[in-house]
Amino acid sequence: MESSPAPIILFVYNRPQHTQLTVKKLSENRLAHSSNLFIFSDGPRTDGDRNRVNEVRDIVSTIQGFARVTIVNRDHNMGLTQNIITGISDIINRYGTAIVVEDDIVTSPYFLDYMNDGLNTYQQNPSIFSISGYGPPIPIRATYTEPVYWAPRSPSWGWATWADRWDRVDWAASTFATFISNRRDRHAFNRGGNDLTDLLTQQVEGHINSWDICWCYAHYTNNAGCIYPIVSKVRNSGTDGSGTHYTSTSTKYDVVVDKLPPKSFPPTIDVDPIILRQFKAFYDVSIRDRLKRVIVRILRRYHVPYDKVLHRKKVKN
Repeated sequence: MESSPAPIILFVYNRPQHTQLTVKKLSENRLAHSSNLFIFSDGPRTDGDRNRVNEVRDIVSTIQGFARVTIVNRDHNMGLTQNIITGISDIINRYGTAIVVEDDIVTSPYFLDYMNDGLNTYQQNPSIFSISGYGPPIPIRATYTEPVYWAPRSPSWGWATWADRWDRVDWAASTFATFISNRRDRHAFNRGGNDLTDLLTQQVEGHINSWDICWCYAHYTNNAGCIYPIVSKVRNSGTDGSGTHYTSTSTKYDVVVDKLPPKSFPPTIDVDPIILRQFKAFYDVSIRDRLKRVIVRILRRYHVPYDKVLHRKKVKN
């Protein structure tokens, strides 16, 4: 007898068009009718957001096509990070697993099949902390025949995990002082991209409020990684600059979504060093951008308005 599909958790805020597309594509999945959908709608941050938040809530209140739909409307603005942490923790500790989607994730019709198969296949594998629906557009050599690969960076664009992994996240990053003083540790963490240590530093120093860098750090501290698909099962429609944390436009992350039924997951999967190098290169930031981040941290330390300094235009004499 097959187990019930993992619950789906959808986080929404103030983007009605994005939300409508995300819900439509999710409902077209083969397993939607047998899956429970939990929706967490954060409260408006400003009076200007209120109308769009209400418009989103009107959209999700009419959702059909799932086994059950449960909507949690926050009565105040928790912020993306706290809304996600508390929402996932609530559902995953009740069900043991969860598939997580935000309001700008457009899924394949077989996204839920892929996610549930991955959760079932790797449940007992401690080196795998999560399953990603997004597969970055990196070159994969023809001789690599598996449908998925292992990488050390955790996902945030359509993903799934287990309660015993999620419960091991240290949201305060209490080992940071030891970590940051050890060059080898920083190098190992940055195998998933050279931006990771910098993002964690900004999180600890209070300059950003990011749940996903803590989730990445939990993968690293538990000697674990994430399973990524060769062909992406999702695309992000929020790279148009409409997101809370993604406010610039970019085509770097664009992918074509897989429309074919997923292949079976291999029961075990080896780390492929060639793919790992390509994966890291995709997420690495340039020397110029890294230097800019260092300058920003220094300016913040001395309370200098860094936006004006970094973007000051030269005045001709």
